[in-house]
Parts: sequence; C-alpha cells; structure tokens
Amino acid sequence: MEKSETGQDFHISAMLKFMNRTNIDQADRPTRLPVDNIRLTLMILLFIIGTPINVMAFVRIRRSMQCVKTQLKLLKLHLNISDLMVMLIYTGSQIVWLITVEWRSSNAFCKTLKFLHALCFSISSNVIVCIALHRFTSIFSPSAQLTKITLTLAWILAIITSIPQFATWTVYQPKDTASWHQCVSVWFAKEHQLYMQNYTDFQNIIVTSTAYISRRMFCECERLNTQLSLSQHRTVSTSLSNANSSKRLLSRLIPLSPTGNSKSCEKHQLSHHCIIVRRKRNAVRTCLLLIITYVACWLPYNIFFLWGLIDEHHYHKWNSTVITFLNYLIVANSVINPFIYLPIRKTMLC
Repeated sequence: MEKSETGQDFHISAMLKFMNRTNIDQADRPTRLPVDNIRLTLMILLFIIGTPINVMAFVRIRRSMQCVKTQLKLLKLHLNISDLMVMLIYTGSQIVWLITVEWRSSNAFCKTLKFLHALCFSISSNVIVCIALHRFTSIFSPSAQLTKITLTLAWILAIITSIPQFATWTVYQPKDTASWHQCVSVWFAKEHQLYMQNYTDFQNIIVTSTAYISRRMFCECERLNTQLSLSQHRTVSTSLSNANSSKRLLSRLIPLSPTGNSKSCEKHQLSHHCIIVRRKRNAVRTCLLLIITYVACWLPYNIFFLWGLIDEHHYHKWNSTVITFLNYLIVANSVINPFIYLPIRKTMLC
C-alpha cells in the first residue's frame, strides 16, 4: 500500500515500511527498523541541542523586553515560542513514538497531538510572515498596534488551519486480534488506494509562496532602509552644519564663552546617530537571516511536494525515504533560529 505523505508528520512512512515487511496476520507488535534507529538518534540530537538554546533565548528575550520593549523583540518572542513548541511537542512526541513504535494512548489524544503538530509549524510560518510584514511596513508607517494585530491574526489563522487534523487522524488497529495500535490518517485506516491530500498540502503551497514573497519584500526593505540611512545622514550633517554656524555666531556675541560643551554635543549627536543606524542594520540583518534560514529549511520539502503533484509515480517511489529526512531539516530550522535572534552579549539586551 502506498500513500502520499501529508503535513509535517512522517509516522505513516515508518508505518508503511512495517506493514510491507511484517505479516500482519501474526498480530505481532511492531519493531523498530534499522532506519528508525538513525531517525531516533537524529531526533534526540535535535532535542538536546534545540531545547536548551530555545529556553535560554526565551529567558533572555523576556529580560530584554523588561528593559526596552520593541516590536521586533515581540516578534522574536513569538517566534521563539513557536520554536519551543516544535522542540517540546513535536520532537518530544516523535522520540517517544520512535522508541515505542506504536500508539499507546487514546484516540482523542491522537487527534489532539496531530492538531498541536500542525499548530507548531503553522504558527512558525505565520510569524515569519509577520516579521517580513513588520520590516516592510516599518519603512513607511511603523505601528506597534499593527504588529500586535498581525500576530493575533497569525495565531488565529494557525488554529483555524490546524482544526481539520481532528477529522484527519484516528487510532487504527490492523486486526481484531492485534494488541497494538497506530495513530494514522483516516485514509490509511480505511485502506483507500486514492491519492488524497488534506488541508496541509494546500498550506505547503501557501508557505512556498509566502516565503518567496517575503524574500522579495526583504530585498526591497533593505534597499529602502539604505536610502533612509543615507537621508538621515544628510539630515544630521545639515544639522551639524547649522549648529556650527550658530556656534560661530554665539562665539562672536560671547567671546569668552567656552566651546567644550559644543564639541561634546557634536560628538554625542554623531554617536547617537551611529547607534541608531547600527541598530537598524542589525534588525534588517537579523530578519533577513531568519527569512533565508526558513526558505533554506522549508524549500526542499515544498519542492519535493510540488514535484509529487506533477509526477505522482516517481513521487511515490521516493517519498517514504526522502520525506522522512526532509522533516529533520524543518525541525532544524527551530534549532538554528535562536542562534540568529539571540543577543551574543548580555550588554546587547537593552
């Protein structure tokens, strides 16, 4: 039996391998395949590396927001929460399943867990889009209220698009005499031979489109930000020139007035301007790296899925092997993100 992979879960891949290599009539409990040991090792490594760094990022971002609360920090916090959800909920449940190689809970928990899996990746994708929109709108009309609205919509949309998982997954017993169960899709449980896709397939197309659009938006934002920095530099230069003229006029009116304060003021203005420009460049660089990392981790999965829509025969031939390991690349995105948006020095928190 063959079936296309759906969503972010790859339970079906190992399940298919087991069903093809095991005599179900014996009703024996499933055992791990050699490839499952590799998958388990990779998952444990991702969990060990990703969970502590995401927890540390959450603590440091929260402390930073107590000092200075900005829109970008709020977006980073929500992205960090989505990464933590991927690490704790998705990766953690995958490790448990790869150890037991069977489902040992209720049907309701099966549906709930699949809903949470979809929610993890949906909100992660939506927050990336929010970051792109924030960078784009901040050039023209920066608004803290707009950022909160987009984040609220991101969570609402993620929840709505994840709800169909309750109807998509169920607990399946291969035979009445079998003493084990699996959490599988309803199509697999009914043994349909049709090439069916659930809502997540459509979501993957949306993610691919938004990733490309976001990348183009960031290129435009970087260009506009450079122009804005040059414009601000010219404005500061003009202001300093006017200040020098005023200083010369005052020196004529009050010859005995000291000039030390004026020089100190000029240095302070230049230093303040440099700090502002540096922070803006760092913000653009951070957002751009987040987008590039997201595209690099998700694009192979989405390209492979789109290829399946064009060439179904060869897609079925490779999907159980390729999709399994492309999922690890998606999980790695949540491990890499904190290294991008986490401040290197504690002095940078404020």
